[in-house]
Amino acid sequence: MKMKNKINNTLKYFKENIVFFITLIVIIIAFNVNLPYSIYSPGGVINVGNRLEGEIYQSQGNLNLTYVTFLEGKIPNLLLALFLPEWDIVKNSDVTFEEETLEELNLKDRIHLYESISNATYLAYKKAGYNIEIANESIYIINTTDYADTNLKIGDKILSVDEKTIHNFDDLLNIINSHEINDKIKLNIIRNSKELECYAVIKEDNFEKKIGIGISKINEYKLDPNIQYNYKNNESGASGGLMLSLALYNALIEEDITKGKNISGTGTISEDGTVGEISGVKYKLSGAVKNNSDIFIAPRANYEEALKEKDKNNYKIDIIVADTFDQVLEELQKYSQSSH
Repeated sequence: MKMKNKINNTLKYFKENIVFFITLIVIIIAFNVNLPYSIYSPGGVINVGNRLEGEIYQSQGNLNLTYVTFLEGKIPNLLLALFLPEWDIVKNSDVTFEEETLEELNLKDRIHLYESISNATYLAYKKAGYNIEIANESIYIINTTDYADTNLKIGDKILSVDEKTIHNFDDLLNIINSHEINDKIKLNIIRNSKELECYAVIKEDNFEKKIGIGISKINEYKLDPNIQYNYKNNESGASGGLMLSLALYNALIEEDITKGKNISGTGTISEDGTVGEISGVKYKLSGAVKNNSDIFIAPRANYEEALKEKDKNNYKIDIIVADTFDQVLEELQKYSQSSH
């Protein structure tokens, strides 16, 4: 009898508070369910000099990399984006390749960060006149092709193939070329901090032996003087490469290339100093302006868009176009001369 009364009282309580419980469920869903969209909005700046550790020359000004603020497609975020003009809603399918997940995209962006740091380090030390020696070379998988017959995944770090340690990309190519078409090779890899054994079948593509993967080569260097760049676990992407190379170079030489200016910018960097295109330049420019930057450096491919954003919003900032590392240094030097 007591049990029956308890059940009846419980049912009565739920009926009397049905609106509350429905509202609670809706709120929980709204704040936890991700719709297939993302939100991009103006970001901020990171003073790269504050991230460098080691024997460095101090700078009077700042060299800042810029970033885009990213929000997941939760309902409250999407509703806010409808009313905030600087927030843009983007379909996830528009920023990923076909059949690629956001998780795989994030893994690729993390690898691109490692590659960016590697390229920037090599370039800065070379331009500053230092010898630089490779201490370790790592091979990461950044994509797989349609014809690939393998259980390798984006983000995997290759350790060995057929029990032979892979020291560089040539080691991998040599092993692949030593096999016949349709041979299966064994690869030991690191995935999610665990060592696993995978396979790949040798295929023919354009008269070459391949296993249908795209790779990224990342070098670690023996550095003297030893300057390290400290990045955070939530950071990714290659777009900070140019500003990192400038900041490292500035830390290695006596002359201060900032001349006391607050300089922000964006752009990928290659080992030969070529500056590459990025995405989200309008958000990065907005972040630079909000952080009182005197100069914004934009890759050639993004330069016109940056100028249009400057004119449209009446931004008080100078924009420098970036083609190569050397050319950016020349532009900064000209800027400092014309400022006197």
